[in-house]
Amino acid sequence: MNLKRHIPIVLLWTSIILVSSCGEDRTYEYEEKTERSHWMIDTMKEWYLWGDSIYEPEWKDFFAAPPDFFKKLTGMSKMNDKWSYCAIDTTLIDYHERGQFNHINSYGMDFVVMTDPTGSTTRSYARVTSVLPGSPAAECGMRRNDFISSIDGAKLTSNNSTLLKSGKSRTLEISRIGTDEEAEGLVWTSTTEVELPASRYVEDYAFPLDTVYDMGDLRIGYIMCTRMQPHAPEKEANTEDYLSDMERIFSSMKSMSPDELVIDLRLCNDGTMDMACRMASYVVSAEHLDNVFACTFWNKHKEERNSEILYDKSLTGKTLGMHRIFVITSNYTTGAAEWFVHSLRTTLGEDNVLVVGEPTAGQNVMTYAVPSDYRFTLYLAVAYVADSEGNYDYASGLQPDMGINEFEYVELYPYGDLRESLLAGAVEFIYGVRE
Repeated sequence: MNLKRHIPIVLLWTSIILVSSCGEDRTYEYEEKTERSHWMIDTMKEWYLWGDSIYEPEWKDFFAAPPDFFKKLTGMSKMNDKWSYCAIDTTLIDYHERGQFNHINSYGMDFVVMTDPTGSTTRSYARVTSVLPGSPAAECGMRRNDFISSIDGAKLTSNNSTLLKSGKSRTLEISRIGTDEEAEGLVWTSTTEVELPASRYVEDYAFPLDTVYDMGDLRIGYIMCTRMQPHAPEKEANTEDYLSDMERIFSSMKSMSPDELVIDLRLCNDGTMDMACRMASYVVSAEHLDNVFACTFWNKHKEERNSEILYDKSLTGKTLGMHRIFVITSNYTTGAAEWFVHSLRTTLGEDNVLVVGEPTAGQNVMTYAVPSDYRFTLYLAVAYVADSEGNYDYASGLQPDMGINEFEYVELYPYGDLRESLLAGAVEFIYGVRE
């Protein structure tokens, strides 16, 4: 038999098979490998706020990892969606971390990397902006406005600064800064070496600080809130503890009868609608408790979920009855904290909810967790969050009435210190409004 005679026939059939398969959707030939991607598409068409924009991408994309496939789908919405994400199911990641800080496993501090503020060198420093109580950073005596210049004997750089997020125990060189009045500039006043304990779980207290300042004939209340969320996602629900803390704080504040109130939300980037509404209910007077706090608008497949959220009438007799508040914000201020401010501005009036600090993140949507059977969870933007008048046009962030960037100041005083730049700005604003 002459094998050479059959080669052209084999090549012809091979060509026919290849040509016939080009451009064909073969995803269902690999159903087991692509079913998670098809589930994601179906789920997003049903739940995603902009689900009508979702279509099936090229067949090759169906084999991508879930987070990558998810980004492909959200990219179809044309809405610059910053809030939806796909999370691989794990307890090792804090999906609501602030800057360099996460509470799942960290040293318990946040920081920014900058060049030598004295201008005497070109070295890099990590400026500590927050230190969490009870954290490894707090245990070794670190505080706001410390400058870390070296890690385990190596000069700090933008590359090795990531070692300050979590890991083993480390030796840090800490410098502190001051003003040289004669030279009219900044100088390093001291440098010490500290032993930073290994990273671990750090409790992120929802209400780390509340106090009242007596300033002559004026009494100013101050409450700092870092989350409007009853519990961290990886912990069992302790909603009652959260509600008890909130009630205790506002009850104590009410007993002090403040003339003005400052609520510090600069670190608040997590929360729920229920808790935002509850906090707002503690602030307003009883006459508002029958009114609408906020509205939600879902996609056309979930229109039955559109709702009006009412102020909490059960708090009658417990509210502060403020007709005006001052709110401290930063670019960390996200989600429920923004819903709180935006809705209160409608309830109390634009001129009675005054913001000090920086523009907020601009989350005008609610997210909803949709778990899967494939070891990942979708966190989808599912509804616009509007005020009682149906307005949700704050996607570019809430703009401050008094703009202050605290990091432009030489000193970062402790939170709650009347010399601290944002609190000092709020107090100045209060006196200005009252004149």
